Amino acid sequence: MIIRETHKLLRDQNKAQLRQISLLQKECQDLEQIIKKHEGVKADFEYNMRAAEINVDILKHEMENVRTECQLMKAQSDKQMQTISYLKQA
Repeated sequence: MIIRETHKLLRDQNKAQLRQISLLQKECQDLEQIIKKHEGVKADFEYNMRAAEINVDILKHEMENVRTECQLMKAQSDKQMQTISYLKQA
């Protein structure tokens, strides 16, 4: 009689542990999905950050080009003013 009760008790404990294992496996699968989602978000963020850095570099170069163009236009304007001044004196 004690053996049957022990056997039943062990069987019940086994069922409970199997349910717990099943729940833990499900939780692990859910966590793995969350990790994969976060990895995707991280990859998107890193891609966008790199694109932003490239855009900043492009803007810096464009600003430098505009500065150079302004300097050239000023130099040309100064030369024209000198020419006009010279022609007025002649």
